[in-house]
Amino acid sequence: MWSVFYLRAVESSAGRWGGGKDRNYRVRQVDAAMKIVRREEIWIHTHFVTDCTYLPDHEARRVRHRTARLLDQVGIVFGIHFDDRGDRGLRIVLECIPLPETMRKIETELAKIVEPIPSRQSKTDVRIEPPRRSAGSPPL
Repeated sequence: MWSVFYLRAVESSAGRWGGGKDRNYRVRQVDAAMKIVRREEIWIHTHFVTDCTYLPDHEARRVRHRTARLLDQVGIVFGIHFDDRGDRGLRIVLECIPLPETMRKIETELAKIVEPIPSRQSKTDVRIEPPRRSAGSPPL
């Protein structure tokens, strides 16, 4: 999935900021794939912390459906839910703590399930401004 951003810069004829020609720069950014950052075992649940902060409903349904099939294959009758605790990362919570071999298989397959989902990070605004001149300094 491609996101396209436009950056508008104003350059003078000398190539410095100020008056002069308007230039439009087109920057392409590829949305990174969602990843499982770490695994936490809390009480009777396993939390898979992702690098995603928001998951649309249709993607959550797809993850829930494919994970349910995976859990059925390994013989686990407990389900999953999603948890957003406000820290940096959406959590996929497995409602049990499986045996180590099963846990490795679940974590590997869950990473494959979430990989095609673009990671939706918190928004960052970038603003490019010309350098400020102090009073009495020569023009740029």
